[in-house]
Amino acid sequence: MPAHHLTITTIQLMKWSFLARLNIPNMDILKIATINSARCVGVEKDYGSIEVGKQADLVCLEENPLENISNVRKINRVIQSGKIVVENN
Repeated sequence: MPAHHLTITTIQLMKWSFLARLNIPNMDILKIATINSARCVGVEKDYGSIEVGKQADLVCLEENPLENISNVRKINRVIQSGKIVVENN
């Protein structure tokens, strides 16, 4: 599947929703999905957070996932290698 066909799968959302029901803060759930996952596979020097010198593919959302973790499915645009590859206006 091409990288620009980014989707949040139902299984991913179910896992994150389950963690939220366990009262794990949404910020921590997002860290699990990003920087902690990068650390787990040993690529945190290049991926997992937004910092100068790191690779940064971004998913811009319509609504705040800190308010409701299911908002991760409300994708506005995806920026990959500095180019907008998905735009949902």
